[in-house]
Amino acid sequence: MKKSLLNLGTALSKSEQKQISGGNSFVYPLGYCLAQGTNPPQVIAQVPCNEKCPDGSTPFCYVFDDGIRN
Repeated sequence: MKKSLLNLGTALSKSEQKQISGGNSFVYPLGYCLAQGTNPPQVIAQVPCNEKCPDGSTPFCYVFDDGIRN
């Protein structure tokens, strides 16, 4: 049985391996880019929390703890 499992499918090239996206890959949540000096704050863009807003500022992101640790 081990031999039959090892012979399943074909080997993937490096480019094919890079295209595979599976498992629990982390996706950064979206943060809000707010206009300066507006009341109430106005959202001017949404970007991933690991990136900067179009004006170079840091997006406002909610921080949450899902309780999962590696």
